[in-house]
Amino acid sequence: MARVLAVVAARLNSSRLPGKQLLALAGEPLIARIFQRLEQLSEIDEVVLATTADEYNQPLLEWAKKADKQAFAYSGDINDVVGRVDAVVQAYGADIVVFCCGDSPLIEPSTLSKMISALQKNPEAAYVALHPASTGNTTIHEGFYPYTRQVWQRLVSESTTTQLREHVGLVIPTFVAELKQCYVDDLAIFSRIKQRISVDTVADYQFMSELYRRWYAENEPQSIVSLPWVIEQLEEDRALAALNSEVQQRSPDHAPMRVLVVTQCGERVGLGHLTRSGVVVRRLQEQLAATVTLLVQGDTVDAAATELLPKTTLGWSESLAEKVIEWCEKNPVDVVIFDLALIDNAADLSKMLQRLEGETVRVAIDGLFEFSAHLEYIHVPSFYLSPEISQKTDPTKISYGWDHYLLPNVEKTVPFQPGRRLLVMTGGSDLGALGEQWPAMLDEQLTESMEIIWIKGPFAAPPVIPHSSHHQWQVLENPADLLSIMTNCHYALSVYGVSFFELLQRGVPTVVLGVEGKPQEMAALKKADVATVAATPIEAVQQLPLLMNNPEQLANYQHRAPSLMGQQSGASRLATRLQLLTNKSNGSLLEEALNNS
Repeated sequence: MARVLAVVAARLNSSRLPGKQLLALAGEPLIARIFQRLEQLSEIDEVVLATTADEYNQPLLEWAKKADKQAFAYSGDINDVVGRVDAVVQAYGADIVVFCCGDSPLIEPSTLSKMISALQKNPEAAYVALHPASTGNTTIHEGFYPYTRQVWQRLVSESTTTQLREHVGLVIPTFVAELKQCYVDDLAIFSRIKQRISVDTVADYQFMSELYRRWYAENEPQSIVSLPWVIEQLEEDRALAALNSEVQQRSPDHAPMRVLVVTQCGERVGLGHLTRSGVVVRRLQEQLAATVTLLVQGDTVDAAATELLPKTTLGWSESLAEKVIEWCEKNPVDVVIFDLALIDNAADLSKMLQRLEGETVRVAIDGLFEFSAHLEYIHVPSFYLSPEISQKTDPTKISYGWDHYLLPNVEKTVPFQPGRRLLVMTGGSDLGALGEQWPAMLDEQLTESMEIIWIKGPFAAPPVIPHSSHHQWQVLENPADLLSIMTNCHYALSVYGVSFFELLQRGVPTVVLGVEGKPQEMAALKKADVATVAATPIEAVQQLPLLMNNPEQLANYQHRAPSLMGQQSGASRLATRLQLLTNKSNGSLLEEALNNS
């Protein structure tokens, strides 16, 4: 019988989701789940991990050793995937080579078994293919393909360009018509829907994690996630399917846009800038398949919004301008996006922006208006733009509006019903020391017992809750599931900032504490009639019971803000604008898309 070797190609250097092979799926690394599926096949004689010998990928080799799996460390060009896999083939020997991608944890054993068996039973055939579905739909399968040794050797010899060496099998269409082929009938269910089932981005990982969680909540640990079951889940639950529905697959012949997003977080500035920068990074990764890195200045913090994203950090005492220049010299980028709360040295920042002029598109989020001469675009994630800024800035370089907010997409909203659950948000740092004031005020003003969920920012002090309070208090510090918590609350009390607009986006009736020193903006917010705007902490708490007992106003708040903010996110508009700025050849089409978004 022909010897069958499965080679799993994997490196931790993913530009969109670094270290993805070691991320957990229901308690086991993603790479382990791939091996688990391949080891179901009696036709496969050996499964080998093919990685590279550089230090960055040593954790993969360590995993293989600990898990008692075969592994091969390739010392050649790290981007030569064909050469790496072929080195394994030469070392282990095989009549049939099964190439597997290291980011595909739903490889279907039954389909792969049929394909291998077809090659074994038809020795005159050089190539195996799946019969097209009668519906004409494409198959859901991703991440595996068996080759005869003859075809593999030709694939290696004819993969002569950098692109062909990096993408295994890309050369096959140039000679497949010359090969004698055999065909396999696949189950009809595998062509019933379209869905990404590889893991390239945070959205893909969240999607796959949820699938694995659901399966192992009801099935034995030694079982494997059934792909037909996955398809049924996706048909029944469109919210599940939507988790990674907007992720674009990178085309082998397209160089991805390279972006550096520069932002800040910490006790001095809170979490808002970092949170929305994380939204921007994910949108660029998903919509444009861009290579994006976060450069974060400030205090160290575990932020769920950026937990898995590529990022590097620097302290407040370090020069941000110097770090940006250093990064761009080592890692050339097409776009640099600045979302800054503080500018410690305006002269250095100005020089840095001028240094970047030329091949790098310079973009600001909600700031750097005084540097607009050195920027190509300023995206203002706000319904309001002050007349002073509007008059001093080239209108072709700036845009704003209710549909510009940089917030995560809302998959669904819950129809409002009166209840007793109140969410209180005072910001990442609670700069107004509201934790010392509001608990006692709430205890006095809200006479009926409430469930009060207090969100403590990572740089804020704990709230001072009265010992004899008649409310049920729950204090959560920077929770990862904050957006879900928002959706399931009946009312909110919030400071003005990113989280306030996340509440509006979800239709949560809110009393917001306005910002001193911005009278025109606060007046415009009141006129928009999307929330109750209070001028002082005392007024905010006093307005809360009035809102809770006003059904007409509650209904108005629930519907008005989401309708103003629209279905398409501001991050999507920003991504389209960046594509326009960096790809002039498609300018007319992109500008039309921007106008229609």
